[in-house]
Parts: sequence; structure tokens; C-alpha cells
Amino acid sequence: MAEMSRFWQQCTCYEFLHCWSPSCSGAVFSIVNAVTKYSIRMHAIFYVISALVRKRSWPYFQKGLPVEILQSTAFLSTNAALFMNFICVYRHLFGGFYTGFGFISSFPACFIAILTERKSRRSMLALYTMNLAMEVVFNMCKQRNYVSPIKNGEVLIFAAASAIIFCMLR
Repeated sequence: MAEMSRFWQQCTCYEFLHCWSPSCSGAVFSIVNAVTKYSIRMHAIFYVISALVRKRSWPYFQKGLPVEILQSTAFLSTNAALFMNFICVYRHLFGGFYTGFGFISSFPACFIAILTERKSRRSMLALYTMNLAMEVVFNMCKQRNYVSPIKNGEVLIFAAASAIIFCMLR
């Protein structure tokens, strides 16, 4: 039986995570730069089309739209930067990478990022991220042969996530 390599436990952040920059803080800043540029373009298109469809007034385009675009951009940038930052911090604290670092570092990163978003969008983001988390866990279990593949399993996962969030909202 093949044994998993122990390289990932002994390597540095530079070798394993951010090979483009030897500095953890430099890598975080480069991720913030890239994500911010992408996020501004994506949210600008999304919010402009949404405002046109809703037939918003001109004052909204002048005052409300830029604030919404920047706030959603801050959400994505914060999430990406803090995820990378927490992984590097945990590696420095514990001296290596261990199973579960992705989950451990994603929880505070997602929590803080959701707090940067508007209150009206937090529940939708929580539903979206919960659905993604359930899908990732299911795909990991499927890849490791803990569960058998289910036809149209994504639909079942979304239904389960929706049921859980609606029970919590009720």
C-alpha cells in the first residue's frame, strides 16, 4: 500500500503555498492586489447589470453603487488574504503543515470576511459558503471512497444546505 509523502509536513510556506514570494507578508499583499483587481471588475459588472435590471435612479449610481462594489470587493479580498495569512501563521506556530490546517484557517477567515459585508447580504453569503463547504466535504469523502458517488449529488447537497439554513432562519 502506498504511503503519503511527509514533505508537506516539513516544507516551508514558500515551498508549499506561495512559491512566487519567499515572504509570507509579500505573498499576502500580492494576493490582495490580484484579488482586488479581479473583484472590482467582477462586482462592477454584476452590480451595474443588477441596477439596470431593477431600474435604479441616477443618485443610486452616483452614491450607492460605488459603496456596494467596494464593500463586496473588501469581502473577497479579506477572505483570500486572511486565508493565506492564517495558514502561514499556523505553520509558523506549529512548525509544519498538518491535516486540517485548511479548515482551521478558513473558519476565522470566512467569519471575518462575512462581517465586512453588508448585513443584508450576510445570510445569503452564509448559505452560499455553507453549500460550498458541504460540497467540498462530500467530494473529499467521495475521492477517498468513504461514500459512493451519487448521481446529481450537487442538487442533494444544495437542498440539504438550504433546508438547514431555512430551519436556522425560522
